[in-house]
Amino acid sequence: MLGCVILVTTNSRLIIENLLKYGLLYNPVAFLKAAVPPAGNLPLLACWLVLPVFASAALAIEQLGALRLHLEKRVGVSHHVACRLIQHAVSLHGVHGLFP
Repeated sequence: MLGCVILVTTNSRLIIENLLKYGLLYNPVAFLKAAVPPAGNLPLLACWLVLPVFASAALAIEQLGALRLHLEKRVGVSHHVACRLIQHAVSLHGVHGLFP
C-alpha cells in the first residue's frame, strides 16, 4: 500500500512539474488531421473502420473464456466428488471381499 502511495505522489509531482514548465500541449485540430487519413490512404481508413470489430471480438473471446472457466470449475468439483465416492465404494468392496 505504501508503495502505491509513493508511486502516485511521485508521478503526480512530475505531471504537475511538466504542466507548469511546458503548459498543456494539446492541439485538437492537429490531432484530427493526424488521425483522419487523407483521401489516398485506403488501408489506414480500413484499419480505423475495422478497429471496433476487433475490439468487440476480443471482448467476446474474454467473456467466452470466463464462462468456460466457470463451467470447468463447476464440473471439476462434481468430478472430484464422483471420484471420491467411487474410491470409497471400491475400498469398501475390497475390505468386505477380503473378510467375508
